[in-house]
Amino acid sequence: LMLPHLLAVPLAKVRAISANVEGMRPVRDLELSLVPKAEHAVVVFGTGDPGEMRARVATAAEALRADPRAIAILSGAPVTRGESEAQRSRRELVEAHGIAPERLLTESAAESTTQNAKFVAQMLAQAGVARTTLVTSAYHMARAKGFMKRAMRETGQQDVSLETARAHPPLAARDRARIAARETASRVAGHLLWDRFDR
Repeated sequence: LMLPHLLAVPLAKVRAISANVEGMRPVRDLELSLVPKAEHAVVVFGTGDPGEMRARVATAAEALRADPRAIAILSGAPVTRGESEAQRSRRELVEAHGIAPERLLTESAAESTTQNAKFVAQMLAQAGVARTTLVTSAYHMARAKGFMKRAMRETGQQDVSLETARAHPPLAARDRARIAARETASRVAGHLLWDRFDR
C-alpha cells in the first residue's frame, strides 16, 4: 500500500540534523517537521544482536501487515561503523518481509533504551498518533514500555494508546536469570538518570 502523505515528502528535504547535548551527537534521519501524520505507529527498538533483531523485525512486519495504514518508526544507532540498527531494520522489513519503504521512518541516534524512548516519543508527537504498538524482545519489554510511557507522558501523549508486541528470540536457560537481573538494574538506573539523556 502506497501512502500519499508519505510520498509527498520531498526527498531533497529528508536530511540528517544533529545537536550537541552534553557530549552526545544525536542524529535524526528526518527533521521532526517532516514526520508524516498517522493514526497508528509501530515502534521498533533496535539491538546489536542480529538474530534478536530479526525476531523483532518479523514481529513488526506482522503488526504492519495487520494495519496497512500504519507507519513504522525504527530506532537504533550504529553498533559499529556503517549501517545503524534502525537502517538494518528498515532494510530487512523491505527485503525480507515486503513492507513498502514509504511506510518506514528511521531514527539512528539512540544508543540506549532511554534514548530510544525519548527520541521516538518526539516523532510520535509530531505524527499525532492515537495508537502506538511497541515491538521489542519479551525480556526487554517491561523496561522499554516503562520508558516509552514516561517519554510519551512528557511529550503530552498520555492519552495515546500504547500496545505491545513481544518478539521471542531464543535464549539459553542459563542466560535468563542474568538477563532478568540486568533488566531490573537497567530499568532502575534509566529512571534515576532520565534527565542525563537528550530528549
